[in-house]
Amino acid sequence: MSMLTVSGVTILFKATSYQAGTILGSMESVIGGAYAVGPAVGIALLEVGGYSGSCYLFGAFIGVLMVVEIFILPNIEEVLKETPKSFLQLMKSFGMLVHFYHSFVNTLSMSIRYTIFPTFMIQTFDASSADVGLIIIISSIAYIITSPVAGVLVNKVE
Repeated sequence: MSMLTVSGVTILFKATSYQAGTILGSMESVIGGAYAVGPAVGIALLEVGGYSGSCYLFGAFIGVLMVVEIFILPNIEEVLKETPKSFLQLMKSFGMLVHFYHSFVNTLSMSIRYTIFPTFMIQTFDASSADVGLIIIISSIAYIITSPVAGVLVNKVE
């Protein structure tokens, strides 16, 4: 997810004349919305398909969105050629709407995992709370490490 978020925000920074606060605030609103509804969706999915079902569903959904996003994200040069560089103009691009939607779905799936993952680990593997916490910490550290790496990679694409 860090690669997706960093790439999308970088495109927004390059293609609009808006200040960083506006762009980051918009992106974080999308992510915050996903965190807000994630636990409720996670509990519903757990009841319907179990832990594996929810993982398969979101994995497939995110995989399809990744392929779609590769083909429809706007080319930065084409966006920069257009005269008015406003955030609203960029949001008229179907590709950027898909990017925001994809970020929402990615964050929603993370939020769902944090809701149902502890119960799954405790019931299935007899894991302790400390074990579950350690796994969550490891995944968070991976996110912390990959976010700057994603930024470096995106900057090299220029």
